[in-house]
Amino acid sequence: MAARRGEVEKVTDGDVGFGTRFRGVYERAGEVDLELVEFERPHRLTFRAGSRVVAFDDTVTLEERDGETWLVARMEAQPRGPMRVVAPVMARTMRRQFEENWKHLKTALERDGA
Repeated sequence: MAARRGEVEKVTDGDVGFGTRFRGVYERAGEVDLELVEFERPHRLTFRAGSRVVAFDDTVTLEERDGETWLVARMEAQPRGPMRVVAPVMARTMRRQFEENWKHLKTALERDGA
């Protein structure tokens, strides 16, 4: 089954870990191939991703602060081709989209009591 906009699917067999690959469809970036290039469960992971318009590394770290778990995300993106011209607009769009993804994750985790 192919991923639809806003969805990500795992495309490699086995458990999730270093080297696991995913494919997603993102607004304005189109189809994106992602690979876990850093995986230090349960504290840190980095996705390296690329599409025809952008390449990016997305690092997610879980930190304990005053008895709560904080998710810290850092993305480094490199627009490709003509998208380099609209990089500031692209950055805002990607930031907004990733913030929405984290909100959905937070809601799901809190709902499921994870």
